[in-house]
Amino acid sequence: MEKMWKKLIEGLRRQQKKQEKEPIKWSEIGLSKIIIMILAGIFLLILSMPSAGLFGKVDSTRNGTDQKNVQEKAQDTAADAMEAYAGKQEQQLQKLLSKVEGIGKVEVMVTIASSEEKKALQQEDISNSSTNETDSAGGNRSQTSGSTKQEPVLVGEDGKEPYIVQIQSPQVEGVLVVAQGAGTGVIDSEIIAAVEALFPIEAHKIKVMKMGSPE
Repeated sequence: MEKMWKKLIEGLRRQQKKQEKEPIKWSEIGLSKIIIMILAGIFLLILSMPSAGLFGKVDSTRNGTDQKNVQEKAQDTAADAMEAYAGKQEQQLQKLLSKVEGIGKVEVMVTIASSEEKKALQQEDISNSSTNETDSAGGNRSQTSGSTKQEPVLVGEDGKEPYIVQIQSPQVEGVLVVAQGAGTGVIDSEIIAAVEALFPIEAHKIKVMKMGSPE
């Protein structure tokens, strides 16, 4: 397509050179040729326009969308992990409390404040530099500065996985226990003491309620 336009423009230029000594008569050129000349000019103008800006804007928008999708996926994964951890703790606590004499049937709900946290082994890169300065009186002065940079130690076949040295379980925010035998000071105290022994939370974040009779 581009070659056809170039041939057409070259033909028009040759015709223009032949008529340099004669005034141009638009009526002799014809309406169809005038339209073709205008379209050819527009086509060449489009070809000369830089396309980097347009594609750069598209790439920038795409990168921003990809980053947002990655963020949302990470948040969904963390939320799913917290929900799974809470469900596991609820089942274990409910199973244990149901075996205690006097508690009877029991249901448990655990709320989580934060997700699991993994700590990677860090390596320190220490660099020092010194400069010597001479003042106007001829005296010398030495100045030393240093910087420390920490980076995670990477392992694995591709060398991209951080070496994990500590895994901190999700933080439990509160526990609700609904039991048939609740409502008495002794049973309630035993339930609260059991929850405090299993989770690092204060007593005021543990709620014990008596289970109602089914209608």
